[in-house]
Amino acid sequence: MGLSITAQEFAFDNMARFIGNTLTALGRPVTRLRFPSKDVPADTMKILALDDARPEASRRLIQQASNDADLAKSACDDPNNPEGRMVKALMMGLPAMPKTGV
Repeated sequence: MGLSITAQEFAFDNMARFIGNTLTALGRPVTRLRFPSKDVPADTMKILALDDARPEASRRLIQQASNDADLAKSACDDPNNPEGRMVKALMMGLPAMPKTGV
């Protein structure tokens, strides 16, 4: 399962690089970043198989999402973090969500 997740990350990174480089070559500059970029703890990686629906896997996935959200919020609130500033500008530039939902 760790190999599967690693292979997917590698594939996604390569796709992002290819698309970004292609768009940049066509005159639309693209910056890629992994955000947040902190590694997942090894004990959590062992249990996070994509088809694992056990309660422990769900709990760890939710915890990892919470940790990532905390890291992202912290980076976005740090004026000295260039990646955080970029993500914050992107999010703040989105149109407001209608009060009635999507």
